[in-house]
Amino acid sequence: RPTGPETLASLGLQPHEKESSCSLRMTGGHTPVHGVYGRETELQTLHSEYARVRKGKLSVVVVQGPSGIGKTTLVNTFLSDLKKPGPTAEIPMILQGRCHERETLPFRAFDGVVDILSHRLAKFSNEDLTFVLPDGILYLSEVFPVLRRLKLIEHERYFLPPLRDPKELRNQAFRAFRDLLVRLARTQPVVMFIDDLHWADLDSFALLKTLMQQPGAPPLLLLAAARTSTDGGALGRHVVMRDLCAEMGGRTLSLDPLSDGSIRSLVSDFVDADHAPPARKKRIVETVIHEAGGHPLFAAELTQHLLNEDTPAPDASPQAVGELRLEDMIRSRVASLSLPSQVILQVVSVAADPLSQKVVASAAGVPLGSKEWETGISSLVHERLLTRQGRQATDVVDVYHDRIRVALLGALTPYDLQQLHKRVAVAIEEGDPKRTDLLAHHWLAAGEKERARHYACEAAAEARSKLAFDRAAQFYEIAVGLESDSGVRADLLRALGDCQASHGLVTFAADAYQRAADELGDSAQSVHLRHLAAEQLLRGGHMVQGLAILRGVLKQEGLRLARNHRSAYTSVAWRLLWLRLRSFRFNEKSTSDISAADNHRLDVLWSASVGLSVVDTFRANDFLLRFIILAMKVGDTRRVAQGLAFLGAQL
Repeated sequence: RPTGPETLASLGLQPHEKESSCSLRMTGGHTPVHGVYGRETELQTLHSEYARVRKGKLSVVVVQGPSGIGKTTLVNTFLSDLKKPGPTAEIPMILQGRCHERETLPFRAFDGVVDILSHRLAKFSNEDLTFVLPDGILYLSEVFPVLRRLKLIEHERYFLPPLRDPKELRNQAFRAFRDLLVRLARTQPVVMFIDDLHWADLDSFALLKTLMQQPGAPPLLLLAAARTSTDGGALGRHVVMRDLCAEMGGRTLSLDPLSDGSIRSLVSDFVDADHAPPARKKRIVETVIHEAGGHPLFAAELTQHLLNEDTPAPDASPQAVGELRLEDMIRSRVASLSLPSQVILQVVSVAADPLSQKVVASAAGVPLGSKEWETGISSLVHERLLTRQGRQATDVVDVYHDRIRVALLGALTPYDLQQLHKRVAVAIEEGDPKRTDLLAHHWLAAGEKERARHYACEAAAEARSKLAFDRAAQFYEIAVGLESDSGVRADLLRALGDCQASHGLVTFAADAYQRAADELGDSAQSVHLRHLAAEQLLRGGHMVQGLAILRGVLKQEGLRLARNHRSAYTSVAWRLLWLRLRSFRFNEKSTSDISAADNHRLDVLWSASVGLSVVDTFRANDFLLRFIILAMKVGDTRRVAQGLAFLGAQL
């Protein structure tokens, strides 16, 4: 006899896919139960913060708690309330995004947000779009190419000259995003929700900081759900989140375990929906209250486990289930499903990133659109083990909760895990080859180092082009570890250093440049890399290390630092006098006519000047004047202008 999901699948229907994700629901055929339990105070707090936004204020709320405590459910319930039409209330524009633990997209916290935003803006009239689009929208589209679907940005009004400096381009893109949100908030209330913020990358935190920086921050409600600092992998980002929240003037809404009364209400509703006898209901309720510890996800799973027992013992006590763990109950539920359902769920869990149904079906070996596929995935959606956005091949699939993924992966052997990664990698190559970030991750996990290196290089270059310097640096580091050729490894380390420098991480940048120089021995390129390392260290105020490296570089170029401030002052005065007497006339030459040796010496002098400018002005100006004089002698117009502009800024 076919089950409900099988019957609906055969008719081309999908059970319960349109249910609100904030609802709590029993599975295994039990009637849905909607709503949240015991969070009335927290909901009222969120509504109060939204009221502040309606008055033109910025409000930032971080909902915090351990995994499965109900953070996402609480926020989604609040958002559902906002979507309800009222006599006077205006429905806000809600922008939602979610971070995943192993997600490798640049600016992962904002990928979903900008995707929704682009769809909403595409529905604006040209007049309304002209009002909300900022002048720097083209710069922003460099970071989020999905915005290029807005044809109006191609209008000459939004034309801006290209920026050569990637760091400046990123800053302009961030400011454009901030301006866009400010303009958008003038047309309607804006609510932004970023789920699982603890998995966000540093690039996302940098963007978030710029968006919410006062004065002039957009008057919107920013909601974020994040795990507590002691909860697993969240520890690495907790300090960044805490400092950022304090800097933005935000508040933290910590979710405590539910009270016994709330757990009793939750479990009673589930058991009532199952029409359990009173004696059995009482036993289940008391057992769950005793064992769940106020954890709603554990309470729901344990209730279902007890309801699904074929022959429950009449004298069962709370202690009879004391050894049960959430992971064990999830695995037990999955084991009762069909084999295609289990394989599909394993594939999605291993991916740890939303995948299209086309890719999942290929990796699982289940033909997309077949009865086996529809029955298998429909059962998973019905059981609240998977979520999917729709029925198209390109619609994505993801695990319903992270604890499900953890439970399944914990039961796999290393060999099975490696084979699943290989199947996922092959499926992505065939179905979505542009996802080089995912391909690098899965081929590496599958033990295919050469293919992983190739895709890591491509993913790094792509992330760098999108100004996601932290993400690019991670992929460059992976590629370096997999590369055997010292020359190629040096190039990768140079690129790694450039990304770290653009991200403002001077010590990491200097380390990468030093490692690249070590790969090249005593070559001229090695000297150039070491002077880049010295420049980064001096810019960051690391005088001792920076000067030590700089002295070695200058010595190889036949240059030296002034012994003290007096000698530096004398040198500066002499060179200023020389320029005054000689004037600034020089014979201009083309770049190709300037020798490599002169170019290299100019680079060293410039780096020494810039690096010392923040810690030793006299010595910095000494090298700056040497730079200007040499540029005039070789006829390099660009560098003469560059040096004079820098000198003029200091006078």
